[in-house]
Order: sequence, then structure tokens, then C-alpha cells
Amino acid sequence: MSAILCPGCSAPLRLASAVCESCGRPWSEDEIERARAALVEAHLRRKRLPVVIVAWVLVAACAAGIYYRREIVLGLLAGVKADFVHEMNAQSKRDPGKPLSPMAQQLIGALRVPRGENQTVVTVAADRPAPLIKAPPRAARRPPEPQAPPPHWGALTRVYGVVYDMNTASPVAGAAIVFRASGGMVWSTSTDPDGFYVTDLPTNLVNKGGVEATVTATGYREGQIEDVDPPYFERTEEQRLDALSQLSPSDLESFPVRARPSAILLPLDVVLVPLAR
Repeated sequence: MSAILCPGCSAPLRLASAVCESCGRPWSEDEIERARAALVEAHLRRKRLPVVIVAWVLVAACAAGIYYRREIVLGLLAGVKADFVHEMNAQSKRDPGKPLSPMAQQLIGALRVPRGENQTVVTVAADRPAPLIKAPPRAARRPPEPQAPPPHWGALTRVYGVVYDMNTASPVAGAAIVFRASGGMVWSTSTDPDGFYVTDLPTNLVNKGGVEATVTATGYREGQIEDVDPPYFERTEEQRLDALSQLSPSDLESFPVRARPSAILLPLDVVLVPLAR
């Protein structure tokens, strides 16, 4: 590019000329400097273009090489794993016709641990699954205190708590909790995996005791018990079983939800009774 366009008539101008040959318009010093800078930038761009193309080609080649090398390594590892598993199966079946490879022998030697005096060795047959050990039930705990409902929501009392099994003291997940007001209004929620729940109820109804709570869950008797102090999950198993034996149907009826007039947060823990097995 040895010429640029005239600002007046758009005719091509040579950089060495100071006047447009078509319209006779003279060039200013500022226009001459801008034109020279534009020509220099275009020249540098043309010189950099091959370098940029070569750089992108190298980057693409490196990425392709890394990808294919990764696929090759993963394929080799999969083959080694398949051979090792096959050899271990042959060894477990006491197959004398297929000796172990040197790599398998090295892996077995690395996995062997010297037998000490206090070490217990458990042998499990190859065709018999290992016995399953049932973990003890997870005990319920007090839920964390939630934040108070925002003032712009109106006069609300936030009710929260935990629902748990009276027999095992473990939390009950997925329990349905329904709050019914005397006027026919209903609020419902459910417990999370830790047995926790939280909901907001009108303060005027809660202060008057005009809301009753009912909790239901699969595998438990109809009805519920409002937790006492100390809670059942802090008592021993013998104490909980003794309390279960003394329950009557009236103990499982729905109970009113009541809070102090100034209370914004109301903790309410509920205990469920499992079905007889």
C-alpha cells in the first residue's frame, strides 16, 4: 500500500505528493502524519501475519499430540488392568495352566504385608461376598437456629425443629408436617435428610394457640409426640423403650403450636413412633 484516499474526493493519493492531483486539495501536516502511521501499521500487520499463523498451527499440533498421547496411555492402562484382573481370577480359581506374569507377581508382592503378632488375617472365599456390616443409626441433634423472618413479610413467627424416631433416636427424612388453623388455613413443609424443618406461621394465630401440628412419615404410626425436656434423643435406649411401652393413643394426637407474644423464633421438635415389626 503506497497510496491512500484523498479526504476530499476519495481519489488515490501518493504519499510523496502534497496536493491531490484530482481535486487540487492540499494536505495538512496532521493528515500526512496520520497517513504515514497508517501505512506503517499496515506494513507491520502484513509482517506479523505469518508469525501468528505459525504460532496457532504449533498450538493446535501440541494440543492434538497431548490428546492422542493421553488416549494411547489410557488404552495401555486399560489393557494392563484387564490382563491383571484375568490373572487374579485364574489365581483365585487355582488354575495351574496359566502362570502369573512378572508384572502381576510384582504387584502381589507389593500388596503383601508382613504378618505381625497382633495382626488379624481374614480370609474370604473368592465366590462368596464379604459380609455387610450394618452401621449404627445416626442420632438426631438440635437444629441450628434460623434467621428471623424479614420485617417486611409481616407479623410472622418462624417455627423450626427436628423430627426423629423415638426408638432409635435417628432423624426422620421426608416427614410431612402440616399446620392447620381453626379458620381452615393450612401450611405444610417437610424434613430434610437431617430431619430438620422450618416454616413461617402468622404470629397472631401462634400466640393464641390457634394452630395444630400433625406429622406423618412412611413406616411410622399415625400421630406424633411433642418432644419434652430433656429430649428423647439425649436419653438412653432403655429409657426410650420404657417411654414407648407407656404410650397411649391420646399421646399421639395433634398438639397446639403456641409461643410467647414476643417470640419470633419457636423451636418445636417432634417424635414419631415406629410401626411394630
